Amino acid sequence: MIQEQVLVVTGARAGLGRHLAEHYLSLGWTVVGCSRQPSDLESEHYRHFTCDVSQAAEVSQMFLAIRHEFGRVDALINNAGIMMPGLVATQLVSEVAETVGVNLVGAFACTQEAIRLMARRRSGRVVFVSSIAVPLATTGLGAYAASKAAIEELARVVAREVAPLGVTANAVGPSIITDSGMAAAMSPDVVAQTIAASGTGKGVSLDDVTSVIDFLLSPASQAVTGQIIYVGAV
Repeated sequence: MIQEQVLVVTGARAGLGRHLAEHYLSLGWTVVGCSRQPSDLESEHYRHFTCDVSQAAEVSQMFLAIRHEFGRVDALINNAGIMMPGLVATQLVSEVAETVGVNLVGAFACTQEAIRLMARRRSGRVVFVSSIAVPLATTGLGAYAASKAAIEELARVVAREVAPLGVTANAVGPSIITDSGMAAAMSPDVVAQTIAASGTGKGVSLDDVTSVIDFLLSPASQAVTGQIIYVGAV
């Protein structure tokens, strides 16, 4: 039996995305996840798609299947993202293009498909996962930070466009998530620099980030849209 609320989480195979998928399954949502690789998450109410969100055709096929199987999307969390550290003077442009393709183009494509389904019910929630690297302008993360800055502006524009449809759009920008494996993709110097510059002197947990998303998906947040919420920064 299809449960009442359907949530799509991109980048759901590991890290924050996996945590979010498991969390919302525990709360009774039907969760649809996607990633470039298959997932070992098994649940009666979980459906996983192998999908590269940077490829619009693959995104369209995924949402077509979601529409046929579930008939609705109540919430979308644009979590899929890649980070390729490198100084602006030396980083390969191909790496920049790939970063933007996944982080920005992927989020754009998924949002476009999701709001078409949300519009039919005149309700919905879109959450973009940004990063503290945007306000901190973290050295060595130029491509990543730029793609996430674009995500934040996209969230604001989407919020204005979908407000008449009863849909909200917001972004959450975490600091270093200490229990997600995020730090392993970054040099120790960048991790230390980011945490020190955040003002709190420490990273955040998966639960810290999830609690903010909980609010943004809840009915209590119906008047909150177009906002960027940084977790673990002052």
